[in-house]
Amino acid sequence: NPLEQMYKDPYWQKRFVGDLGFLADREPGISIEEKELLDEVKNLLPNRVEDAIELLEESIINTSSAALSFLVGQLNLQIGNLQAAKSYMEEAANKYPNYLRAQRTLGLINVHLENYDQAVKHLTKSISLGDTEGRTYGLLGYCYQIKGIPMAAEKAYGIAVITEPDNNDWKNGLARNLLDQDKFLESYVLFEKLILNNPGNADNWMLQAKSLI
Repeated sequence: NPLEQMYKDPYWQKRFVGDLGFLADREPGISIEEKELLDEVKNLLPNRVEDAIELLEESIINTSSAALSFLVGQLNLQIGNLQAAKSYMEEAANKYPNYLRAQRTLGLINVHLENYDQAVKHLTKSISLGDTEGRTYGLLGYCYQIKGIPMAAEKAYGIAVITEPDNNDWKNGLARNLLDQDKFLESYVLFEKLILNNPGNADNWMLQAKSLI
C-alpha cells in the first residue's frame, strides 16, 4: 500500500492536507465569526492540536461552513485519528460536494483504510473538480489494480508517472500492472529501470525474472 508510511511523508503533509487557509478555488467560504474562530485555532497550533479540535467541535453547528468540518477532520488526521477524520471529511463533502481538498483527502483516508470502492469514488470526484496531482492518479491506479480493473489502473498509473516521474511507487505499480496484463516486454523495461535505481529491492528482480520467463 503506497500510504503505508503516510504520516512520514512530507509531500502528504504539505500537498494533501494543506495549510489552515481556505483561499483555494472550489472551497467554501467562511463567515467573519468563523474567521475569528480560525484565528483562535491557529493560536493553539502546532502544539495543542487536541485543544484546537475540542474548540472547533464545541463551536460547529449545523449551519457552520464545510470549511470548519474539513479543518476538524484535517487535525484529527494529523494525530492519526482516521475514523474521526473520515467522519468530519464526509460531513464537509456532504455540505459542499465540490470541496476538492475534502474529496481528495477522503480518497486518501479510504485508501489507507483499504476501502477501495469509496476511495475510487472520492479520487475520481477530486479529479473531476480539476485535481491534477500525481498522487491522486497514482492512488487511483492502485485502487483499480486492487479491484481487478487493470486497463483503468494502467491509464491512471501512466498519468501519475508523467506527473511525478521521480516517484518509484507509481513506476512499480505500472510495472506490476503491465506484468498482470501479460505485457511482458513493457514490464521488463520498467523493472530494469527500477532495478537500476534500487538494486537492493529483491521483489523487482523476481518480477523482472517473471517477465523474462
